[in-house]
Amino acid sequence: MSAYGATLRPWGFLPATLGFLLCGFLLLGERRPAWLAGVAVTVAVGFWLLLSFGLGVYLAPWPAGWF
Repeated sequence: MSAYGATLRPWGFLPATLGFLLCGFLLLGERRPAWLAGVAVTVAVGFWLLLSFGLGVYLAPWPAGWF
């Protein structure tokens, strides 16, 4: 969790959250790559959309200088 907090600003919300979720799933023993990627992307993007548009909390989705 500390590593997630440390990477949130330099990596951006989406890449940091994807990395956090993938590492967490792997630590819990999940080994199906398609399921890992699908759930991690869905949860990260869904949570970002909820925060940004539903609650009005701005989180930079990508690192500065991207897009």
